[in-house]
Amino acid sequence: MADDAVKSEKTLDAAPTAAPVTTSDEKARDVVSGEYPNGYLAQRLGAAQNITKVIGAQIQDQYNFPLGSVKELLVNLSSGKIYCALVSVGADDFLVAVPGRSFYPADNKKVQLDMTKDTLKAAPRFSTADWEFAALRKSVGDSYAYFNQKPLWDEKKGLDRVNKAGDFIGMPVHDKDDQDLGKVTDLMVDLPTARIVFVVVSLDGTAKTAYAVPPQALLLTSDGKVLFLDESRDKVRERAHPDDYFYPQMSDKGWAATTYRTYGIEPDFDMSAVKADPTREQVRARVDDLPPNKAAGKSDAEITRMILTAMIQADMKSAFDHKNIKITTVNGHVMLTGRVKNEKHKSMINDAAAGVVGPAYVDNQIEAAK
Repeated sequence: MADDAVKSEKTLDAAPTAAPVTTSDEKARDVVSGEYPNGYLAQRLGAAQNITKVIGAQIQDQYNFPLGSVKELLVNLSSGKIYCALVSVGADDFLVAVPGRSFYPADNKKVQLDMTKDTLKAAPRFSTADWEFAALRKSVGDSYAYFNQKPLWDEKKGLDRVNKAGDFIGMPVHDKDDQDLGKVTDLMVDLPTARIVFVVVSLDGTAKTAYAVPPQALLLTSDGKVLFLDESRDKVRERAHPDDYFYPQMSDKGWAATTYRTYGIEPDFDMSAVKADPTREQVRARVDDLPPNKAAGKSDAEITRMILTAMIQADMKSAFDHKNIKITTVNGHVMLTGRVKNEKHKSMINDAAAGVVGPAYVDNQIEAAK
């Protein structure tokens, strides 16, 4: 089975077909958004849960009656999205892929669904036997249709890469020079908004050297064994929290937004930068020399990170050689400098950058050894 798919398990019989269900989750989110000036996502920061506690947790309905338990979460780390929770239901312990946004907006001590157990048992069953990615995509898609949820992925491109959230626990994190930045100890997740809010990494495995990273700042290798973070060990050590306030700070919008922006990621839960100048995005979109394609609307820091990601994905075997490359982005224009082993590698890096901003916005000054 491909790395993108879930590991093989016992085959499960198909559940009887049933009509799609409708929950009050969307309505509840709209109500909450109107009541909080900073928006629903900012309010939900305080409700984020540790993945190590979510996996295995009992799911309740709104009257606190048990519905099942969470066996795993299927996620896409690069976008920070939770596609679904694999929920164990019934006496025969079959699985249902429940979209994250189907969960009820409870506090961080509960995992709730606004539906009956019969409704959950009638959902399409999730089988992981001998799966190819196409089958995984169909199964998750069927669940989204049943639960009346809009797909979190581009429907034209299809489902993105999928990983088990639990597989990230204990995964090593390296910088682009292959220096050790610690290991993942937890993920802070919010099921009702289907989001990974933070990835928690520790330099030595203890809470005293833990630091928080936006999921979008991490790059997973193609073999799914290592995460890359474009930051130095000294910098992340400065962000470690040797006190008891590390986890509570994540619920503070200001602290969380600052942490995101430290890694060049604009937080979706803080729109203050846009609100300060409501014409900011519209004017930016009209600038004649704004790079096209993937870079449209992105900051220079985001473009730089996107290019680095594209370089590593294009040639994983040379990932550590990229430390010799400097990417300078100014107003969407990219200059590449440094030295590589040959013209083929130089061309590959040029293509990766051009794929983000367009060929006309790349100044490739890299020197090739031969």
